[in-house]
Amino acid sequence: EAEAVRVRKPSGDVVVALDGRKLQGLSISSLRGQVSESMGRTRYEVQLVAEGRPLEDAELIEPLAKREQVLEIIAIARELPRLDPFREPIEQLDILKQMVLCHVFEKQLEGMRHFRKLVSLELDPPIDRVLELAIVPRFIECGRDREHPELQHEALWVLTNIASGTNEHTRAVVEHGAVAAFVEQLSSPEPDVLEQAVWGLGNIAGDSVDF
Repeated sequence: EAEAVRVRKPSGDVVVALDGRKLQGLSISSLRGQVSESMGRTRYEVQLVAEGRPLEDAELIEPLAKREQVLEIIAIARELPRLDPFREPIEQLDILKQMVLCHVFEKQLEGMRHFRKLVSLELDPPIDRVLELAIVPRFIECGRDREHPELQHEALWVLTNIASGTNEHTRAVVEHGAVAAFVEQLSSPEPDVLEQAVWGLGNIAGDSVDF
């Protein structure tokens, strides 16, 4: 069958080529995995670009390919964010943000664990500084990700501890949809996730009559 999708490096070298038979149900996330493996990039994050925009993980390849005779995708490799082991995580919040926003699960989980430890500090947890990163929507997104229960649990834990702060802290997570995210997980098959959802809702309900 004729080639339907061609993934190239910016240099023009072809990394992956697929015919139409291999496109059914194939997501950008799955394609990125194939491309990363072909490129042998373990320290890099691969972003896929087509039609002048970055492609989203949840998108399916097949509808995109139908618009073109051959869908051309550019694979851009960027070095993964890494913490400096000689500096405290609190001094590297921007790096932690990049980690939870990247597409590599291990990095997401590492970054989320650091955020959880920071907002769990008994003395003066840096909740305001974390909120200034404008990353609460990402915490909620990860808290809904049932495909990765370990990451989900960590994200819900972060949200729970933010909600246990001041009324303003609670409001910050509520306004981004934390209540719905917690309620959804009351049906989770994962005991740790379910327990964290209960704690999160308890913190929101207990901290202010407004919620």
